[in-house]
Amino acid sequence: MEKETEDGKVVYDVELKHQGRKYEMDIQENGTLLEIEKEVAAKDVPAITKAVLAKYPGATVKEVMEVNKVKGKEEKPDHYEVTLLTADKKEVEVVVSLDGKSVKKEGEEKAKDKK
Repeated sequence: MEKETEDGKVVYDVELKHQGRKYEMDIQENGTLLEIEKEVAAKDVPAITKAVLAKYPGATVKEVMEVNKVKGKEEKPDHYEVTLLTADKKEVEVVVSLDGKSVKKEGEEKAKDKK
């Protein structure tokens, strides 16, 4: 568990494994659950894997996380975060839309939102 500050608010980043599957959660200081990430097998999301490998030829997918936003008691898939090892052996995290049509390096979407 890590304590972070995001947009001036304290958020706890919790990482755990359950039955061999990795999970990550972001929880506000007041206990409000903001986001749940669930590990999924790359073979179970072929459109996502195909989109990432098309943008990063020669790369290897290391991990795929389904990111779900939480509002109240409702959890809704929002996007995927894919960690890959590029052809030149650099680890890169990319954000992929649910339909696989948008693939951006982690941080690119946040920089765009701030403009």
